[in-house]
Amino acid sequence: MKKIALLLLLVSLGGIILAEQDVVNVIMKTNYGDIYLELYPKIAPTTVEN
Repeated sequence: MKKIALLLLLVSLGGIILAEQDVVNVIMKTNYGDIYLELYPKIAPTTVEN
């Protein structure tokens, strides 16, 4: 669970840095297969609160 949280943090930071792009494609390799994410930094919020 900590690895997923850290990975999501890195992805969100990458989205902030690459905010000029329309779409950021992320592929996470796991033991259960690959997880493909398509992120839209201009649409999605940059912060998430619990």
